[in-house]
Amino acid sequence: SGILANQYIEMEDCARWRQFEVDGGVVLLTSKGQEMVNSEKNVVALFKDLNNYKTSSLHGLFSTRKEIANGGNGSVYQLANREVVIKESNSGNSLYSALYRMDRLSTIADRVTPQWMSVVDHLALVTTRKVEKEFMIMKKIDDGVTMQDLEMFVNDGHARFPRMLSIMKEKFASITKSQLDSIRDQKNVGIERIYDYADSRGIRRTELLPDP
Repeated sequence: SGILANQYIEMEDCARWRQFEVDGGVVLLTSKGQEMVNSEKNVVALFKDLNNYKTSSLHGLFSTRKEIANGGNGSVYQLANREVVIKESNSGNSLYSALYRMDRLSTIADRVTPQWMSVVDHLALVTTRKVEKEFMIMKKIDDGVTMQDLEMFVNDGHARFPRMLSIMKEKFASITKSQLDSIRDQKNVGIERIYDYADSRGIRRTELLPDP
Protein backbone atom coordinates (compact mmCIF):
# COMPACT_ATOMS: atom_id res chain seq x y z
CA SER A 1 0.00 0.00 0.00
CA GLY A 2 3.00 2.31 0.18
CA ILE A 3 2.53 2.95 3.92
CA LEU A 4 5.36 2.32 6.34
CA ALA A 5 4.29 -0.28 8.89
CA ASN A 6 5.82 1.46 11.89
CA GLN A 7 3.84 -0.46 14.48
CA TYR A 8 0.85 -2.73 14.93
CA ILE A 9 -1.18 -2.45 18.13
CA GLU A 10 -3.14 -5.43 19.46
CA MET A 11 -6.33 -4.13 21.10
CA GLU A 12 -8.21 -5.78 23.99
CA ASP A 13 -11.06 -6.92 21.74
CA CYS A 14 -8.62 -8.66 19.36
CA ALA A 15 -8.85 -5.83 16.83
CA ARG A 16 -5.51 -4.87 15.31
CA TRP A 17 -4.66 -1.21 14.82
CA ARG A 18 -1.80 0.19 12.78
CA GLN A 19 0.25 3.26 13.65
CA PHE A 20 2.65 5.10 11.37
CA GLU A 21 4.20 8.50 10.98
CA VAL A 22 3.37 11.00 8.26
CA ASP A 23 4.83 14.41 7.56
CA GLY A 24 4.15 16.47 10.64
CA GLY A 25 2.09 13.93 12.56
CA VAL A 26 0.93 10.39 13.33
CA VAL A 27 -1.87 8.23 11.89
CA LEU A 28 -3.73 5.49 13.76
CA LEU A 29 -5.68 3.11 11.52
CA THR A 30 -8.34 0.84 13.00
CA SER A 31 -9.01 -2.56 11.45
CA LYS A 32 -11.78 -0.99 9.36
CA GLY A 33 -9.41 1.80 8.38
CA GLN A 34 -6.84 -0.69 7.16
CA GLU A 35 -9.53 -2.39 5.08
CA MET A 36 -10.35 0.98 3.50
CA VAL A 37 -6.71 1.67 2.66
CA ASN A 38 -6.10 -1.85 1.33
CA SER A 39 -9.15 -1.62 -0.94
CA GLU A 40 -8.26 1.85 -2.19
CA LYS A 41 -7.01 1.70 -5.79
CA ASN A 42 -5.03 4.93 -5.47
CA VAL A 43 -3.66 5.28 -1.95
CA VAL A 44 -1.48 8.23 -2.93
CA ALA A 45 -4.54 10.17 -4.11
CA LEU A 46 -6.42 9.29 -0.91
CA PHE A 47 -3.68 10.64 1.33
CA LYS A 48 -3.24 13.67 -0.91
CA ASP A 49 -6.95 14.46 -0.42
CA LEU A 50 -6.59 14.02 3.34
CA ASN A 51 -3.50 16.23 3.42
CA ASN A 52 -5.30 18.94 1.40
CA TYR A 53 -8.16 18.70 3.86
CA LYS A 54 -5.80 19.12 6.81
CA THR A 55 -4.22 22.17 5.17
CA SER A 56 -7.66 23.69 4.57
CA SER A 57 -8.59 23.10 8.19
CA LEU A 58 -5.41 24.61 9.57
CA HIS A 59 -6.01 27.76 7.51
CA GLY A 60 -9.76 27.94 8.14
CA LEU A 61 -10.64 27.29 4.49
CA PHE A 62 -13.65 25.39 3.17
CA SER A 63 -12.58 24.44 -0.35
CA THR A 64 -12.26 20.74 0.52
CA ARG A 65 -14.55 20.53 3.56
CA LYS A 66 -18.18 21.32 4.39
CA GLU A 67 -19.54 21.35 7.94
CA ILE A 68 -22.42 18.93 8.45
CA ALA A 69 -22.68 18.66 12.25
CA ASN A 70 -21.36 20.10 15.49
CA GLY A 71 -20.95 18.10 18.69
CA GLY A 72 -19.74 18.59 22.21
CA ASN A 73 -16.04 18.07 21.51
CA GLY A 74 -15.75 18.75 17.79
CA SER A 75 -17.24 19.63 14.43
CA VAL A 76 -17.89 17.13 11.62
CA TYR A 77 -17.08 17.91 7.99
CA GLN A 78 -17.64 16.16 4.69
CA LEU A 79 -14.44 15.46 2.77
CA ALA A 80 -14.97 16.58 -0.82
CA ASN A 81 -15.32 13.73 -3.35
CA ARG A 82 -14.94 11.03 -0.69
CA GLU A 83 -17.46 8.89 1.19
CA VAL A 84 -15.93 9.79 4.52
CA VAL A 85 -16.54 12.48 7.10
CA ILE A 86 -13.98 13.96 9.45
CA LYS A 87 -14.46 15.10 13.02
CA GLU A 88 -12.12 17.88 14.11
CA SER A 89 -11.42 18.24 17.82
CA ASN A 90 -12.22 21.49 19.60
CA SER A 91 -9.89 23.32 21.98
CA GLY A 92 -7.23 20.64 22.01
CA ASN A 93 -9.59 17.84 23.10
CA SER A 94 -8.26 14.40 22.24
CA LEU A 95 -10.44 12.17 20.08
CA TYR A 96 -8.47 9.00 20.86
CA SER A 97 -10.91 7.78 23.51
CA ALA A 98 -13.80 8.33 21.11
CA LEU A 99 -12.04 6.30 18.40
CA TYR A 100 -11.33 3.54 20.92
CA ARG A 101 -14.92 3.38 22.22
CA MET A 102 -16.55 3.47 18.81
CA ASP A 103 -14.23 0.90 17.24
CA ARG A 104 -14.84 -1.42 20.19
CA LEU A 105 -18.60 -0.86 19.90
CA SER A 106 -18.43 -1.57 16.16
CA THR A 107 -16.48 -4.79 16.74
CA ILE A 108 -19.06 -6.05 19.25
CA ALA A 109 -22.00 -4.99 17.05
CA ASP A 110 -20.53 -6.94 14.12
CA ARG A 111 -20.49 -10.06 16.31
CA VAL A 112 -23.90 -9.97 17.99
CA THR A 113 -26.36 -7.78 16.04
CA PRO A 114 -28.23 -8.43 12.78
CA GLN A 115 -26.34 -7.54 9.62
CA TRP A 116 -28.60 -4.57 8.87
CA MET A 117 -27.71 -2.96 12.20
CA SER A 118 -24.21 -1.56 12.36
CA VAL A 119 -22.13 1.17 13.93
CA VAL A 120 -20.53 3.77 11.72
CA ASP A 121 -17.03 2.59 10.80
CA HIS A 122 -14.45 4.73 12.58
CA LEU A 123 -11.41 4.48 10.37
CA ALA A 124 -8.52 6.55 11.62
CA LEU A 125 -7.16 9.27 13.86
CA VAL A 126 -4.69 11.79 12.46
CA THR A 127 -2.68 14.09 14.71
CA THR A 128 -0.55 17.03 13.63
CA ARG A 129 2.30 18.73 15.45
CA LYS A 130 1.46 22.09 13.87
CA VAL A 131 -1.62 22.76 15.98
CA GLU A 132 -3.42 21.15 18.92
CA LYS A 133 -6.03 19.54 16.73
CA GLU A 134 -6.90 15.94 15.85
CA PHE A 135 -8.87 14.55 12.92
CA MET A 136 -11.03 11.43 13.32
CA ILE A 137 -12.03 9.86 10.02
CA MET A 138 -15.35 8.01 9.75
CA LYS A 139 -17.29 6.34 6.97
CA LYS A 140 -20.19 8.40 5.68
CA ILE A 141 -23.54 6.54 5.69
CA ASP A 142 -27.13 7.66 5.25
CA ASP A 143 -26.06 11.33 5.11
CA GLY A 144 -25.42 11.21 8.86
CA VAL A 145 -29.07 10.49 9.73
CA THR A 146 -29.52 9.20 13.29
CA MET A 147 -32.41 7.75 15.26
CA GLN A 148 -32.76 11.15 16.90
CA ASP A 149 -33.22 12.72 13.46
CA LEU A 150 -35.95 10.22 12.56
CA GLU A 151 -37.81 10.82 15.81
CA MET A 152 -37.60 14.61 15.51
CA PHE A 153 -38.82 14.54 11.93
CA VAL A 154 -41.66 12.04 12.36
CA ASN A 155 -42.93 13.45 15.66
CA ASP A 156 -42.46 17.19 15.12
CA GLY A 157 -41.42 17.76 11.51
CA HIS A 158 -38.16 19.29 12.74
CA ALA A 159 -34.46 18.52 12.34
CA ARG A 160 -31.22 19.42 14.07
CA PHE A 161 -30.28 21.87 11.31
CA PRO A 162 -31.68 23.04 7.93
CA ARG A 163 -29.62 20.70 5.74
CA MET A 164 -30.75 17.68 7.76
CA LEU A 165 -34.36 18.76 7.39
CA SER A 166 -33.91 18.80 3.60
CA ILE A 167 -32.43 15.28 3.72
CA MET A 168 -35.29 14.00 5.86
CA LYS A 169 -37.92 15.46 3.52
CA GLU A 170 -36.17 13.95 0.51
CA LYS A 171 -35.53 10.45 1.86
CA PHE A 172 -37.93 9.85 4.75
CA ALA A 173 -41.06 11.85 3.92
CA SER A 174 -43.22 8.70 3.80
CA ILE A 175 -42.10 7.10 7.08
CA THR A 176 -44.95 6.59 9.57
CA LYS A 177 -44.99 6.55 13.36
CA SER A 178 -45.71 2.84 13.25
CA GLN A 179 -42.61 2.25 11.14
CA LEU A 180 -40.60 4.45 13.47
CA ASP A 181 -41.76 2.38 16.46
CA SER A 182 -40.67 -0.80 14.67
CA ILE A 183 -37.24 0.64 13.90
CA ARG A 184 -36.85 1.77 17.53
CA ASP A 185 -37.83 -1.68 18.83
CA GLN A 186 -35.31 -3.41 16.57
CA LYS A 187 -32.63 -0.94 17.62
CA ASN A 188 -33.36 -1.60 21.32
CA VAL A 189 -33.06 -5.35 20.77
CA GLY A 190 -29.66 -4.81 19.14
CA ILE A 191 -28.53 -2.58 22.00
CA GLU A 192 -29.52 -5.21 24.56
CA ARG A 193 -27.51 -7.83 22.69
CA ILE A 194 -24.48 -5.53 22.78
CA TYR A 195 -24.90 -4.89 26.51
CA ASP A 196 -25.40 -8.60 27.25
CA TYR A 197 -22.17 -9.38 25.37
CA ALA A 198 -20.32 -6.61 27.22
CA ASP A 199 -21.65 -7.71 30.62
CA SER A 200 -20.59 -11.29 30.01
CA ARG A 201 -17.02 -10.14 29.37
CA GLY A 202 -16.72 -7.57 32.13
CA ILE A 203 -16.83 -4.57 29.80
CA ARG A 204 -18.41 -1.53 31.40
CA ARG A 205 -21.34 -0.12 29.44
CA THR A 206 -19.91 3.38 29.77
CA GLU A 207 -16.99 2.21 27.64
CA LEU A 208 -19.39 1.77 24.71
CA LEU A 209 -21.13 5.15 24.75
CA PRO A 210 -21.27 6.92 21.37
CA ASP A 211 -19.19 10.03 20.92
CA PRO A 212 -21.09 13.27 21.76
